Amino acid sequence: SSLYRGYEDDIYLVIKLGQAALIIFMIFAVVSILFMLLNCCLAVTKTKQKTVTASPSPLVLPYKQDNQAVKQTPKAGSIHQSKSNLTLESESSTDSMTDEIQVTPSRN
Repeated sequence: SSLYRGYEDDIYLVIKLGQAALIIFMIFAVVSILFMLLNCCLAVTKTKQKTVTASPSPLVLPYKQDNQAVKQTPKAGSIHQSKSNLTLESESSTDSMTDEIQVTPSRN
């Protein structure tokens, strides 16, 4: 007993479509395998024919410090200025301290 009219025809069509897809897949697999084998054979023959040549010299890039000027200037001027202010203050304070301290030689 069939489910509907033409059920057997639909089953036959699905089977034939599956067979066609299987045949197409097998052809694709054979072509892919032949392509890979051909590439391997060509690669082997090219390496045998290729003569040994000297390897190219490596690319040498200049170092960053080679491009910089010899004179180094501070990037933050305020820090440099504050350093000189501190050194000036410390020098003036030591001068004033030596002025205040008076050493008198003792006569014994």
